Amino acid sequence: MNWFYNLKIRTKILIGFAVVGTMAGIIAISGYNSLGNLQDTEDAINQQIVVPLRDLGYANAALLLARGNVGYALLQSIPAERDFYINSVITEGAKVDSLTHKYEKTNLSKDDEELLSKYKSDWETYKKTRDRIIDLLRKNQDSLAFVIIYAESRDQLNATRKSLRALIDKQAAEAEEMFKENHDNAESSKEIMIILLVVSGIFCLGFGWFVSGIITRPVISTSEMIQEMAKGKLKRRLKITTQDEVGVMAQAMDSFAEDLQLNVVGSILKLSEGIVEFSVSSKDSQDEISPAIQKIIITLQKLIQEADSLTQAAVEGKLSVRGKEANFSGGYRQIIQGVNDTLDAIVGPLNVAAEYVDRIAKGDIPNKITDTYRGDFNELKNNLNLCIGAVNALVADAGVLSKAAVEGKLATRADATKHQGDFRKVVQGVNDTLDSVIGPLNVAAEYVDRISKGDIPNKITDNYNGDFNEIKNNLNGCIDAVNVLVTDAGLLAKAGIAGKLATRADESKHRGDFRKIVMGV
Repeated sequence: MNWFYNLKIRTKILIGFAVVGTMAGIIAISGYNSLGNLQDTEDAINQQIVVPLRDLGYANAALLLARGNVGYALLQSIPAERDFYINSVITEGAKVDSLTHKYEKTNLSKDDEELLSKYKSDWETYKKTRDRIIDLLRKNQDSLAFVIIYAESRDQLNATRKSLRALIDKQAAEAEEMFKENHDNAESSKEIMIILLVVSGIFCLGFGWFVSGIITRPVISTSEMIQEMAKGKLKRRLKITTQDEVGVMAQAMDSFAEDLQLNVVGSILKLSEGIVEFSVSSKDSQDEISPAIQKIIITLQKLIQEADSLTQAAVEGKLSVRGKEANFSGGYRQIIQGVNDTLDAIVGPLNVAAEYVDRIAKGDIPNKITDTYRGDFNELKNNLNLCIGAVNALVADAGVLSKAAVEGKLATRADATKHQGDFRKVVQGVNDTLDSVIGPLNVAAEYVDRISKGDIPNKITDNYNGDFNEIKNNLNGCIDAVNVLVTDAGLLAKAGIAGKLATRADESKHRGDFRKIVMGV
């Protein structure tokens, strides 16, 4: 396998694609062959089953139509109409012959031929009788034709239909069997395709893992060596002998490390609190190497410090703090700018959400959010909009109930089903409160109205709670007082009519103005 290791990376990748393409081609060819076999089977089903079954069905329909037209011909008294139905019988019979002849030309089994022979015998027998009936009808010998139609002809026709039905049933059974076989073949093809996909997937993954390992392992080792060299560790060697691009690069890195180690006596790179120590073996090396390395280190230190300050600000909740992009250039500026853009994308929706929640908590219901957000921020927006809609609906229904109560429309109710959770409980609670208030009030209004009209009702027997029970007791007391007043007034009136002027009512049974009325009388 050494030859493969020495191939160029481009060639290795192309070989990998070729392997994947080959496996895909094998799967495609297998699928194409399976589909071709299924299509051939479908064509066979159509030619050997569907078309013959259709022809037999049409023949059966023509046979039934011909049978009916024989009866219609018998019923006709006008020659032209009778000839019309007779000609129809002959035409439909010809269709039966044509269709069964087409069926006879198909690929028939021995059983099919036996059933067909039985049908043809029954059909020929019936046709002879049918022709006799037609001849009698044309001669207007209807009575004899009637006897043949409903005696001899009927049995022959039934036998013909029975044998034709046997052919149809046989064809249908063959169709069902072929469909089942085709379904089984399809399932088998699917299983083969799945197996091929799994095997090819495993093979391609294994080959890809093998090729990627050949490429990535030396790259990773090279990357680790570069990182160690950046820290001043120059002793590591890759010792990669392959002749591909990675091997050539690794050998160059080994050579570079050898040269650098010869020129640099020692280096200590310490990225802690901004301290950098670096020493070289000669002034030339110090002049050429040290400033470049020191510049990289200083830039990295600034980048780390900037990232630390952003992290600390985020932990403390100071989400308005941003990194100083102007202090960096190139890729380092892109890093700081990316962090700033990320904070902007997060802080904007959070600030909007905080403002909206604060306004809702204070009863200042804002309009729905129309700005465009993405991902989880859009979910937050949708939830806030749903909250606003729910609160607005609650406020609207509360306003409707309040206005209706002020206007005395105490039968008005809010639709609790438009709300959810505790909002529904609030609306339902208001509705229930109104129900509990309106019932006693309506009863009180009715009783006061009846008393004012002199229609003294019976006492209230319903159960009420609290102040409503007090109203009930007061109304019942009023009813008792009015009833006693009416009773005493009636007593005095009756006594006056009877001339018993000494009769008096008991004033002590009355109170207030009712007592004054009785005393006055």
